Amino acid sequence: MDFKLNAAYPMLTIDGWPKSEDKAVVAPVFADRSFRDRVRKDLQTSNGSRIFNGHWDRVEVTTIAQSKHAQFEGRTIADIAVEQNKDPVDAFLDLGLSEEMETTFTAKLLNVEEDRVAELLRNEGNMVSLSDAGAHHTFFCDAGFGMHFLGHWVRERQLFTLPDAIAKLTSNLADIYGIPDRGTLSVGAWADMILFDPATIGISKTERLHDLPGGGERLVRRAPGLKGTWVNGVQVFDGDAYTSAAPPGQVLTHFNNSAPHIGMQ
Repeated sequence: MDFKLNAAYPMLTIDGWPKSEDKAVVAPVFADRSFRDRVRKDLQTSNGSRIFNGHWDRVEVTTIAQSKHAQFEGRTIADIAVEQNKDPVDAFLDLGLSEEMETTFTAKLLNVEEDRVAELLRNEGNMVSLSDAGAHHTFFCDAGFGMHFLGHWVRERQLFTLPDAIAKLTSNLADIYGIPDRGTLSVGAWADMILFDPATIGISKTERLHDLPGGGERLVRRAPGLKGTWVNGVQVFDGDAYTSAAPPGQVLTHFNNSAPHIGMQ
C-alpha cells in the first residue's frame, strides 16, 4: 500500500497519530519528540487491531521527491535507520519531512511471508486474481499481479511450470466463474491473449500520474517483458502504448453455472 507522510493511512491506528492531511498541521506534530516517543512506545507491543505493527523492514521508499535523496529509493526504512544510526521512527519521519512530505512509501501489510504465500498459491482452491475496480487508485496499484506471478513465482522462485502458471491465470479462472469460451485458445473461443517474454516479464515500481480529470492522481505500474495484449481478437497494447481507440470488450451476461453474475471483459 503506497502513501505519503501526510496521508499515512497504514499508520492511523497508531496511538496519537494525527488524522489531518494538512501539511501545515501535521509537520510540527511529526517533528515533536514527545510524539515520536509515543509512537515508539505504542509499537513496542503488537496489537491485532492496529494495521501497522512496527515492521520497518516492510516499509520501502518507493519514490523520492528530491534527487539528493536518490540513494534511499528502493530501500527499507529499517535499512536506512541502521545506516543513519537512528531509530526507524526517526528515520521515517525525518525523510518524509525533509522532502516536504512528497516521498512515496510502500508498506507491505498483508500476505508478505513468502513461504506462507507459496502455500496459498499452490492450493488448487485459490485463485491468482485481485481487483478493487480502481477504488483506491491513489493508494496502491494491484494491476500487475499477473505479471508479478509470472516473473517472481514462476521464473525466480520456480514454484510453477510456465504452462501451469498460465492455466492458473487464464482457464482456471474462466472455469471457476463459468465464463464460456474464455481462458483457452481454441476454435470458436474469444481471442483474449497476451504476448510476453518469460525471461523478462515482471512489474515496475509504482508511478504516480496526474492525468485524471481536474489533475487527479493515480498510481500505475509498467510491465517489462509484456509485448502485446489482445481482447476479443483486437490488439489493444503493443508493448509500448495502447493501440485501440474503440475498446473491443463487452459486458458478460452468460455463464456456465446457475449462480447469477454480472461482469466485464
